[in-house]
Amino acid sequence: WQALGGDFDYQRMDFLLAHYFKTTMGKTNSVLYSGLYTGKSPIWNTFEAGGLGGLTNSTLLSKINFSTYLGFPTMGSTRFYNDKFVGWYLVHTLPFHFRTIKLGRNPEGINVLHKGIIGDFKNPEYHKMSFEKLNHLYQEAGVEWNNFLGTSFNLGVFYRIGYYQTDNFYDNVGFQIRWNLFQ
Repeated sequence: WQALGGDFDYQRMDFLLAHYFKTTMGKTNSVLYSGLYTGKSPIWNTFEAGGLGGLTNSTLLSKINFSTYLGFPTMGSTRFYNDKFVGWYLVHTLPFHFRTIKLGRNPEGINVLHKGIIGDFKNPEYHKMSFEKLNHLYQEAGVEWNNFLGTSFNLGVFYRIGYYQTDNFYDNVGFQIRWNLFQ
């Protein structure tokens, strides 16, 4: 803050809206999130688009990540930065549960997911690093196995679709492992 003798003067706002509903076809959770940043500050005060993959994605191990709900397993980390963005996360849990083996106490299930994000960056030349603006819609669709083998882990596979999709199938795939700590 300039009022306290700092070199930067900026404002940052984050928004998140979640809606959950249940029908006979299963449960659906939708999340709409966005952010707005104005002013001057270092790049780390802006919004990184949520890339979770490795920078090169050249090996299978670089395609596996431990992620959050709002991250993108098919996107390389630190690739996109935004000073304003809108994103969404839709997940539908199918209405059946099953048990493959009795390794744990949790019933297993299947989620179908769709994620998307779009943004912009007003003055990228202020920052002395290489990155891209996310000025086209980035999307991925996936399937997730909840409570894998009765444990608290969810395993997912995602595929990048739309504008940022490449011709190489392998480049568009990402894997995700999530731990449900509060079950």
